[in-house]
Amino acid sequence: VITIKENDDRISLGFYHCKYSSSPTAGARIEDLYAVCGQAQKSIHWREKVEDIFRHMQKREPKHSGTLTSTRFEVGTRELLRTFQMKARNNPVDIEIFIVQPGVSKSLISQPQLQLLSATENYLMTTYQLPFKAITSA
Repeated sequence: VITIKENDDRISLGFYHCKYSSSPTAGARIEDLYAVCGQAQKSIHWREKVEDIFRHMQKREPKHSGTLTSTRFEVGTRELLRTFQMKARNNPVDIEIFIVQPGVSKSLISQPQLQLLSATENYLMTTYQLPFKAITSA
């Protein structure tokens, strides 16, 4: 999931990497973090060429055929995406990375989970100063 916001003369992008829990109850399973942390770390390549993010999103938007229309946009349109793309050429773009994993319990989090989260945050911050946040169960 990608969010796009305009704040004054800045464009803010939020990348939300989501995965299902491996169990119906939240816990301290490191396996629930491997995929989303890997995706978060791979997100750094978008920082190198911000313009590519917008092109990629346009390419992934399905073509409309006949009377059936489908879209990947929850809010907004292809035209609004193009507007943001144009503004991003002349304005600073901030990127923030999130992982969303309901299988991780904040109250039961394990040392290996904390180490993986820390390594991911450190990599994102030292490479491109990309803020990193985890959204978990309580």
